[in-house]
Amino acid sequence: MLDEPLSGLDPMVRQSIIRGFIQFIDIETQSIILSTHELKDMEPILDEIVVMREGSVIAHELVEDIRESQRKDITTWMTNLFQEQRENELEAAKSY
Repeated sequence: MLDEPLSGLDPMVRQSIIRGFIQFIDIETQSIILSTHELKDMEPILDEIVVMREGSVIAHELVEDIRESQRKDITTWMTNLFQEQRENELEAAKSY
């Protein structure tokens, strides 16, 4: 479990860390769970994405499915997800 592994690092060091993830992990038997706001840097090595909000999972998708079926990058997908969530909250508030 890694929490913001690229936070505060310059781009060259970030790339070195990402290469280390790829080099030292056996993708057949090991997984890395990480939380990050650095989606653009991490997206190339992600297989799955789990989005949590206020302690609850609001989305869990395969990254390849997002790219292929929705034709979006992760950042765009997440932006749309949170916009939809916000719109649903506003609609729910109107019905009270």
